[in-house]
Amino acid sequence: MGYYTITSHSGNGLRLNVAASAALNARTNVNISSAAKNNNQIWVISSLGSNVEVKSASNIRYMLNAATASNCDVYTSNADTYINFVKVSTGIYRLQLQSNTKKYLTVDAQTNGTTAKWAELDTNNAGQKWKVATTTCEYIMGTSWLKMYTSPTGTDGRTVSMPTVDSFKGTDGYTYKFTDKNYWYSYENPYGTKRINPYAITQIKAVTGSDPVINVGDEGDYTDPNGNYWMAVGPNVVNPDHKSNASITPSEMYAKGKLDVVVKDSAGTLFYIPGVVGDAKAHTWSNGIIQTFRSYPNGVLESAKGNFNGLVCAEFIGSLSGKLKGLGDFSIEEIIFYET
Repeated sequence: MGYYTITSHSGNGLRLNVAASAALNARTNVNISSAAKNNNQIWVISSLGSNVEVKSASNIRYMLNAATASNCDVYTSNADTYINFVKVSTGIYRLQLQSNTKKYLTVDAQTNGTTAKWAELDTNNAGQKWKVATTTCEYIMGTSWLKMYTSPTGTDGRTVSMPTVDSFKGTDGYTYKFTDKNYWYSYENPYGTKRINPYAITQIKAVTGSDPVINVGDEGDYTDPNGNYWMAVGPNVVNPDHKSNASITPSEMYAKGKLDVVVKDSAGTLFYIPGVVGDAKAHTWSNGIIQTFRSYPNGVLESAKGNFNGLVCAEFIGSLSGKLKGLGDFSIEEIIFYET
């Protein structure tokens, strides 16, 4: 799987673009637009071959589709979302519709906003030739709301490795393994009108002189003014010297810096999810990073069976019930903490 830009007129035109100004939805039209730092112009493609789907990086559930006999939009996987890349020359392709091989992706002009359509082959039409190039995109969307960057969002960070936890059989009879690297995430409900941990608010204000800004996204996600997601993490992510016999304190957890949660897709590409700490995961005793149902200080096992039987190391704070679909396609690699 790779991440690409698709540019019309053999690369001399404008970029293939999903014409969405907000959250991407099915049946959104596709056009060409001036190059921008915009995930609507980034496409996720497994290979530049035959019978492949061209997915929008805004939301990989949606992909190039034949809405009608001629119009091109994005839609969920169906018979009309499969494309053949027909090579013209190095890096230049025609995009042929698999369900109707007489149809090719076409734009009739090089004007910003020109609608893409499916039309019969015209070897003299430069609007049927597309430059397909790999990109180190600014970000993609793992879901309809989550921004995942292809490079670190900070500098001079400290790497937080995922600890090894021995499997054991709990008093509830359930065997706890903590080995599923694709189960690295969860969400935490807001703290009422405070939204994040009230102790975090108090500590941040004490350090910065003002209350933290908590922006609420359309999907219920919480971010700070820099686009970092408010998260809960274990104490040893922020303070590697935290002891298992010590309670977690606000002064060691909050207003200390920011982090990247580093995940990997099935093709081995790394992505960086920017976060800022708004709560502490107290049930990570004694490794202080992943969910183990043992709480600080001197934790005891709490029965939860398979609810977090993975490497759950990060919780997004917000009204995100049912909004984490797709995150299991990525495995956790590490967390990077950038101290201020």
